[in-house]
Amino acid sequence: MHDNRKNGNDELRLKLVCVNRRVQEDLLFAQTLTRSFERSKARCPMVLIVGSAEPAERGLAARGFEVVRHEGALVLSTPDEQTVFERIMRDTGRKLVEQLTDVGISSVGFFGADKGILRKDENGIIGSFGVQTIAALSRSGVVSVLICGGLDSAENVVDLHPTTVCHLFQKHLSVTDCNVMGDIVLLVPELRQKVTCMTEEQTRIPWDKVMNMGLGFDKTTSLFALSTKSNFYVSSAPHVAGNRGLRVGA
Repeated sequence: MHDNRKNGNDELRLKLVCVNRRVQEDLLFAQTLTRSFERSKARCPMVLIVGSAEPAERGLAARGFEVVRHEGALVLSTPDEQTVFERIMRDTGRKLVEQLTDVGISSVGFFGADKGILRKDENGIIGSFGVQTIAALSRSGVVSVLICGGLDSAENVVDLHPTTVCHLFQKHLSVTDCNVMGDIVLLVPELRQKVTCMTEEQTRIPWDKVMNMGLGFDKTTSLFALSTKSNFYVSSAPHVAGNRGLRVGA
């Protein structure tokens, strides 16, 4: 089996995989993703960055709370809403880690609010801590599952959009001394285009062409794709574990 991991202080290209609400609408998403890992012969270092989806929305609605999203993230106005959200999101992460472990993939889960891994201050700027820990786990072959719940300046639990967290994580990796570079991978529900190995040598597709492919980006993800000055990748659950997708750039 070919292994894309590197040892020692070699530079590591870490895939930051954005698991957004749209892809989680498929009830077989987690099963398809874990089967992709099970079949893959090219284990690519990656972090699964998982946003809130229908289970969190249903859980809030069942308790009588209004489901509101702002910039793609759920608005959690009360401690009770935060408690419901945290419980459901932790359960989402636990189940995904269990499914990966069941097919022989070393995996560990993180809830972003734990130890302040993800923080949002009063200016709305999100800070990420624990980047080096997750990078070190990735270097050793562990797939981290990072659930996008964070803390604000008042220690309240907040929902964060996974694309925003991916972008932030990439920026923090670029200024740490762990010699790890982050490549953002946006998951889409279905990818019918021909996919190839996701590397810097891969042929780049202009973002405007990708945006016209009808890939199912939500508004926040589309805004990121339009505004970023960096290259990124697009993949889907059956392909991502094998490091296959499309390379996108301006």
